[in-house]
Amino acid sequence: MNDAKIVLFFLQTLHYRDDLEKSLFLNLTENTDGFQRLEDIYIQKVHPELLQNTVMVLKSFSILNIEESNYKIDKKRLSYFIKLVELAKAVREYEWPTYGPKPFLYISPPDLITAELSGDLNDITSLLIDLVRSANKQISIMSPFTNKEGFKSILTPLNACKNNPKITLYLTAKEQDREMIFKQIIDQVPQKMMGGLKIYFCSPELVKADNLPHAKVLIIDSLRGYLGSANFTRQGLESRFELGVELDKQQSYAVEQLFKLLVSREIFQEYKF
Repeated sequence: MNDAKIVLFFLQTLHYRDDLEKSLFLNLTENTDGFQRLEDIYIQKVHPELLQNTVMVLKSFSILNIEESNYKIDKKRLSYFIKLVELAKAVREYEWPTYGPKPFLYISPPDLITAELSGDLNDITSLLIDLVRSANKQISIMSPFTNKEGFKSILTPLNACKNNPKITLYLTAKEQDREMIFKQIIDQVPQKMMGGLKIYFCSPELVKADNLPHAKVLIIDSLRGYLGSANFTRQGLESRFELGVELDKQQSYAVEQLFKLLVSREIFQEYKF
């Protein structure tokens, strides 16, 4: 791999987690004696696959070299690598000017987007990731059906947020399923955002079937949003034919007010955890 590909692979391996990157670079920069165990390149314990990929990156970039059963750090290569990582992140965060109109429809699965339709369509997951990453203050999500893979798709991009937006979820679930759903959610929410997390549940046992919320919506800062047919599940975002649209400021604000109305009428009730 060339240098650029190594840097991009490194950022993808860490899922743009600044905390892990910072601790790794600090540990490597301050180390003067080298490492006898590769596990020690991270200050904290990390997943074996993450460690394996990181070691591969450091070796490929000639930062980590073995000398007499000891892993030495090439400080010049490390310094150059850190600068490239900072540059790659700056490019990713730069708001590039867009040319041409935005897609007017979003679709799943993305393999239905042909060359002829590529100017008019984009895939739903790309929009959701872009929306979540752009959040500054508030993320509101409503979905009548969810699963672990769906939460991962829409919550993992939180790691790329510059700020710590508050997160509110409006979900439909039976009483016995709520703890399981809660655990799935907190596995994906960064620890620094847990203080701003709120979950509201609508109970099928207490609300008439005809009144059960069925909207699938994601709203960011009351400024932008997604509205469509896709539930936030693996099937809805990857395999089933679904359509959606991007909401503008006026529409997004109106949806946020509707969320508050549903809570005031106790159709959704806050989950205490």
